[in-house]
Amino acid sequence: MTLKTIAAVCATMLLAACVEEEELQPPLPKPPSLEGAWTSCKTEDNMPQDEWETFLFTGNELQRVQLEYASNDGSCTGAVHGSVANVWDWNLTFGPDFVTTLGSQTVTARTFDSEVHHNMLYVDATPEPDVLYLGDPTAVPGLDGSTPDARPTVLWDSRPYRRQAASAIDASALAGNWATGCVENVAGDTIEVFTFLGHTLTVTRTTYESMDASCTGAATPSTFAAALALRGPVVATLGAGTVTARQVDLADDGFSGYTIMYVDTAATPQVLYVGELGATPETRPSVLGLGPPPHVRQ
Repeated sequence: MTLKTIAAVCATMLLAACVEEEELQPPLPKPPSLEGAWTSCKTEDNMPQDEWETFLFTGNELQRVQLEYASNDGSCTGAVHGSVANVWDWNLTFGPDFVTTLGSQTVTARTFDSEVHHNMLYVDATPEPDVLYLGDPTAVPGLDGSTPDARPTVLWDSRPYRRQAASAIDASALAGNWATGCVENVAGDTIEVFTFLGHTLTVTRTTYESMDASCTGAATPSTFAAALALRGPVVATLGAGTVTARQVDLADDGFSGYTIMYVDTAATPQVLYVGELGATPETRPSVLGLGPPPHVRQ
């Protein structure tokens, strides 16, 4: 074997070792500024309606919830189209930085990959609140994020996502199970459990054979799930006083509902109050305690 051949073999072995080492590199950590919820309301280009979109970053997981409203002026008001409630759950792997532009500015974005989408993101901490931008999968033909090689290279500056301030009624504060006690009912005692996972709500109601508030005998569970949009604060009546509740819009295939929620954080354990469910935005309740009984954090 000549020296030239030996050099070529060694170079090949070194390259393979480098590739192997690169593949074994752990994924880069998530930018800490991403944690929490971000929302966007935008009129859809090809339809006369507004789209409400929420991103919830929890660790390396991203939940995206999209609801579509009857308005077409960027306000996301009016009725929710109950036939559309898209919920995506992605596990994210964060990659290296990527220098790109936002308007006339040069910025450093961060690449990320999921099971089905490959993109980049950038947090602008200059405004208040912070604003999140993703790469635009429509800006350059072929760069739609469907593969790592098709990762967008231009930020979607016309679709900003604004950071949502933490509150007693946000996705993180609501996360988990909230349950009623046993409720006496002539059709059978019931126990109801609300399970919040990100911006989704699953209601599990179990009806028992008993009718004396003992919740005994044969049990028949039923389950309902919906995506939810946590909207603005609203003053609501609770007992003899008033509290600051939050408007909540619910949507599932063929269903939409409008209510309010309030969490008594001073109680131990905390107590969740929910208003009656309105069929339209105009019939959203303003009084708590008349709908479902209070749900206690489990």
